[in-house]
Amino acid sequence: MADSARSETAISRSISSGLESLGEAAKLREQRLWIPGALPGWNELLDAKGTRFKGTRKTAYNTLKARAQEGIIYMARAQLRPVTRAHFSYEFHERDRRRDPSNIAGGAIKIIEDALQHAGILKNDGWKCVAGFSVSFVVDKESQGVMLKIEECA
Repeated sequence: MADSARSETAISRSISSGLESLGEAAKLREQRLWIPGALPGWNELLDAKGTRFKGTRKTAYNTLKARAQEGIIYMARAQLRPVTRAHFSYEFHERDRRRDPSNIAGGAIKIIEDALQHAGILKNDGWKCVAGFSVSFVVDKESQGVMLKIEECA
């Protein structure tokens, strides 16, 4: 009986140790990045798309997108490691409910994923590299921004 109890205890410890290792491995495959401030929404990007600067082929869209990506590229290079394929979770923190959720997500996801490409974190934003994404929204009067969670896939 004593040998049986010792054996069960050893098995239990082994299972616990294995589960802890899995938890640690999951943490290694998960990365987070807080992107402060409101990013342009889909409507803002579409409005800017048709506006050209006089005497140039550059549009207001290019400028708006580049300005929004600039900080994200810098933060991503400093805080994230490259991924081959991943699932992205976007948690949008808005000060109020004035902007439509689809407008917020549509513009911001495009800007963020393109910035991750420029930063060298993501090879591209196509099917081979983006396994999927989820979106959620929080009203946060104190801080506006996006909490990005990247979970690397096998």
